[in-house]
Amino acid sequence: MSTRNNNQLVIKELAQAYYKDNKRQNKVLIIAIAMSVLLLYSAFSIAHGKIRSDYLIDIRGMGTVATVSLENGSEAQYEQMKSLPYIIDTGIQKTVGSATFQDYWEGQLIYLDDSAYEKMMMPAYTDIIGSYPQKADEIMLSASSLQQMEIDHPVIGMEIELRTILSEGAEETDLFSLSGYYTDYVDFSVTEPEAYVSKAFLDQQEISAFPADKIMAVTGSLQDERGIEIKLYSDLTMEYAAQQVFAENPMVKQSVEGVFGSVSIAVGCGIVVILCAFMLIFNVVSITMGKEIRQYGMLKVLGTTEQQLKRIVYYQNIWNILKGIGIGAVAGIVIIKLFLPTVLQKLFMQGLGESDVTGFYPVFMAGAGILMFVTSFFATGLALRQVIKWNAIDSIRYIETGNRTKKKQNLATRFLILEMAWRNITRSKKRLLISVGSLLIGCITALGAEVIMIGTDITNQIEQNPDFRIGILTGIFRFPEMVPDQINDDTPVLSSEMLDTIYKMEGINETTIKTAKGSYAVIDFLADKALQPRRQSLDDPEKTLAFATLQIVDKSYVTELERYVADNNLTVDMNRFASGEGCILLHHNEMSQELELRAEKTLGEPITFYSLDAYGAQESNAANYGKGSLACAGYMDMTEKYFPELQTTSFGNNINYFIMTKKAFEKLGFPEKTFDISFDIEESEDDAVINQKLVQLIQKENQKVGIMDTFYLEANYTLLESEQNRIDTANIILGGLSLVILVIGIMNYGNMLSAVLSVRRKEIAVMQSLGLTKSQLWRMIFYEGIGYWVILILATLIAGSPVIWLLGKAIKSKLLYFKFIYPWKLLFIISVVMFIICFMFSSATYLKNRNLTDELRRTDD
Repeated sequence: MSTRNNNQLVIKELAQAYYKDNKRQNKVLIIAIAMSVLLLYSAFSIAHGKIRSDYLIDIRGMGTVATVSLENGSEAQYEQMKSLPYIIDTGIQKTVGSATFQDYWEGQLIYLDDSAYEKMMMPAYTDIIGSYPQKADEIMLSASSLQQMEIDHPVIGMEIELRTILSEGAEETDLFSLSGYYTDYVDFSVTEPEAYVSKAFLDQQEISAFPADKIMAVTGSLQDERGIEIKLYSDLTMEYAAQQVFAENPMVKQSVEGVFGSVSIAVGCGIVVILCAFMLIFNVVSITMGKEIRQYGMLKVLGTTEQQLKRIVYYQNIWNILKGIGIGAVAGIVIIKLFLPTVLQKLFMQGLGESDVTGFYPVFMAGAGILMFVTSFFATGLALRQVIKWNAIDSIRYIETGNRTKKKQNLATRFLILEMAWRNITRSKKRLLISVGSLLIGCITALGAEVIMIGTDITNQIEQNPDFRIGILTGIFRFPEMVPDQINDDTPVLSSEMLDTIYKMEGINETTIKTAKGSYAVIDFLADKALQPRRQSLDDPEKTLAFATLQIVDKSYVTELERYVADNNLTVDMNRFASGEGCILLHHNEMSQELELRAEKTLGEPITFYSLDAYGAQESNAANYGKGSLACAGYMDMTEKYFPELQTTSFGNNINYFIMTKKAFEKLGFPEKTFDISFDIEESEDDAVINQKLVQLIQKENQKVGIMDTFYLEANYTLLESEQNRIDTANIILGGLSLVILVIGIMNYGNMLSAVLSVRRKEIAVMQSLGLTKSQLWRMIFYEGIGYWVILILATLIAGSPVIWLLGKAIKSKLLYFKFIYPWKLLFIISVVMFIICFMFSSATYLKNRNLTDELRRTDD
């Protein structure tokens, strides 16, 4: 008769016995895993909530999620775009005409196909009631448009009479039925209101959907705007030379870059957070595993195989892992659910509708749980490898040191408390490296989060602006009928009296005054070859004479522009420009790829500038008013991300804007005008008081000019106040993220001390039996904590500072307004808190272990 050897049952019983015997180490490991789950879930949830809120703000402000548009797109181009792999959704927008409702409302009649409305416009709206028009007499309006019509309680199906003017010129009065309405958040001071009509309406009016005003598209979240434009110019067949593709970074990417500077930095931060959690668990597991070496050695002597030993360890730890994940999951869900949606809704989405941030992310929770499960097993496996490599005899005799032999030491020296504490810290170099490494990663992560939070604060961007700025709203382009009778070469923009008043005003910091100077001129598109690409890019390419703005730039700006041209390998003749022989035409992303190539071929061609008197003369006589010529040094897009910042006067689409050196400007002989002035005030001055004085000055000057152009005043402090809610929320969100990481780092320190001492209880008992007093025990534990504390702070200063500096430099290269400030305050807080924890932990350990000898004796009995 044979007896079946039930090894599986024995392994489980041994694992359970070890589990019950190691309650303290189990608690430490459970807390470590729970904190890691909480860290991962909280960090990714908070970051996602911030990015999602920024995304909602952007799309609602823009009124669409579309990131690409092709102007005047044909049906063939539409089909081409739909087939491109990097385009997710494609739709069309067609302007059918305009409409008015009595004297209350005026807007555009727009047709959208199903994809454009459902995939690109609907996500930017809230409170959608009804549906998109399907019948010829149906219309859809925004709630704000209905309010302008004095319709406060709209009802689906109600009739609205509109006066329409179609694109073909037909004007009539139509009775529409309201098919739906919605809430939008577009600023109608810069965008005309829209009313949506159906495809049936187009068919009824015999209006073709193509060419569409815009073919809109949505690209992948990580696509780059310039890369998209280049691809589309390559993959699409352009209908004409000036046809242009407009692209911008996807809203999600913009949101990520607004928080971290770039997607790569965001990914790097995520990896560091995961590494921080891994090191926390590995640190605790590797320390606690040291206690088990003797017990596992005895099992080896009894014949336990390596595979069986692994199963015992894994069985023992599975309960710790599951408990830790469960506790961390519950804590994370409760904290984030209570914190995140409330903060975002109350502070971030004011005036922009409801936030859809729920505060519960099952994917993140599942990811954190799975990641910690795998990480815990991996960390256990790594630590177990160190145990298994010992042979049975050495394992039984194991005392943790840097090597396997112990030096003989003088008994008196051994009990020198400070030296004992230092030997305890350094006797295992590997454990010291793991412990300090995990703590260092936590500290650097917390400090890095602080750098990101402070550096990406939108306050930095606003504070780069001058305190006050005064200029004109539109310039000469608004009053062509007054040229040259009332506006000529000698007509000032900002009058000398106005400038004198500003210069003499008390409280203004004279060293910060900056001005935009130059003049207005007339150019002839037909006469100059260098202007042909620009002429083709305009809304009215048949135009001959046009106004131009000439602005003077100083030597420092020329140097900055030279650097920008060299870094981006642009085709611009900077030598001719810097020498005063040429000028550069700036534009607002108005040149197609084909026109940019044509513009490059115009380098060196002359551009003639004429007096404003030429605008009132016969076109054939315009040449009689020539002031001089400059060589074309190139065309430059001012909307490029890294284009050097330039204080300009009124500038936008269809404005011909030239920059030149003072030497070049003087060659032309125009009187110098001041377009724009900006300045800061003394720190002791009150912004509101200065603002009031400037408001009175602007009102006085605007009364003088009458129907002429009006002046504006920008006060930076009012912009800062209007953005304060968004600033506060961003700080709270990122501050919460920093706090989570900081707490994890500090708790890692406490866990490490707890784990180290929990495996040394017998050692402490032996020393107590040899005469170690309570006071000496407290001092030894305290000195050990201080030793780790000193090593960590020095490592943070020596190794962490370069990492933090490189992080700041990387973000600065992507986010121009980023401001790097070394987090000295946070480092000081971390140091003080860790010192306090060291003191408290030493005292608590002293209280727990002061009668350890008797306790262990009772346990052994």
